[in-house]
Amino acid sequence: MKPMKVSAANAAEYYYQRDPLFSHVDMTGSNAVWVGRGASTLGLQGRVNLEVFNNLLYGYDPSGSSRLVGRDNGEQAHHRNAATDIPLSAPKSFSVAGLFDLSVREAFDRAVTKTAEFIDNHVLSGRQTHDGITERVPGKMVAAMFMHSASRANDVHLHAHLVVMNMVNRPDGSFSAMENRSLFQHQATIIQTFYSHLADETRTLGYGIEQHLGAAGQKIPELAGYRQEINDLFSKRHESITNADQLRSDLEKRLPHLPEEAREALIQLQTKSEKNPNLSETEMVNRHTEQLEAIGITPAEYLSELKAVGHELQAKETLTVNERAQAPASLTVGMERETTDLKEAALTAQDLAVGDGQNLTAGNTALETIYTERLEELKAEAGKLNDGQSKELTQGILLDTEHSHELQHQQDHELAI
Repeated sequence: MKPMKVSAANAAEYYYQRDPLFSHVDMTGSNAVWVGRGASTLGLQGRVNLEVFNNLLYGYDPSGSSRLVGRDNGEQAHHRNAATDIPLSAPKSFSVAGLFDLSVREAFDRAVTKTAEFIDNHVLSGRQTHDGITERVPGKMVAAMFMHSASRANDVHLHAHLVVMNMVNRPDGSFSAMENRSLFQHQATIIQTFYSHLADETRTLGYGIEQHLGAAGQKIPELAGYRQEINDLFSKRHESITNADQLRSDLEKRLPHLPEEAREALIQLQTKSEKNPNLSETEMVNRHTEQLEAIGITPAEYLSELKAVGHELQAKETLTVNERAQAPASLTVGMERETTDLKEAALTAQDLAVGDGQNLTAGNTALETIYTERLEELKAEAGKLNDGQSKELTQGILLDTEHSHELQHQQDHELAI
């Protein structure tokens, strides 16, 4: 799923729900935590409070006593564009394993958290105006991370909603609305970054990882040795969407100018069922256990199968500890460049995360080349623009140069461990 702009009206009702796996018993909202350096600046840590969440959606400070960004009324009222939802979904084999293996669930949690940190440090920005010139400036993220474990068909489906508030904390300490274009521009990179962290976190548990090429060119990890029939068994919601061919055809005829993503969203809305808000972890485990046993395998047997394949694959790996430590650094090299090559950085990092170290040196060299070439392009573009545009672009180049030094320091540190 793609990032989506969120209005304040229904956000709390949609996200702030009890979850069978991630919520503490009878504690609505305990599956949600604050993330981002901007959230820390506002004193927000730990579990998300519904009242505070609503105040931020409307552009106010946590107490609701003073406005941080935006306005109350009119077409540009802040609550109309209150936040951006970045959905992060684990491939099905991770979800099934995570239902029966708490450590996989925890690996998913860590992968989502690291992806949120990546967005905070490398993607978000705000705007600031000085002497009539508006510049893009770095912005610290204010976000709530909601962890969910079930689809609308009540099949296991580990996914998170990173609800990024339409506000950032600027370098001078003030707040501005978020410049959210980068979230949409880099959506493929963000998803690939999440996949990379998920693969890396899970393989440390003894599972193997195999990669599949997605329709858009992304590398989608699955647990090595997974059974497709089990993935299909617990993908009833996906089946209800993809089988809506008649509805899709009807919409294409009646609304020929409707964008494809809007058409698919309508299909989802019209084919969705309601989640069971009272589903418990025990009920969820029992239902899935019964379905697995109906096709001739128990959860323990399936996990043993997956672990056996994982151990066999890891025994064949030749990637050294120092080489693997380079994967996180490779992930961030060049990530702020607005180019399709950004995704290649995340793809390379995922290869490293799952043990494919044969092209380690060549991969890192290619990433550094991408970075250098992009800086030269930006400098050339700056020379062709008017003073205001040139100043904003030059500011970006300076930030890029500073970031490259940080990355080099980070990489040297990791290789020294």
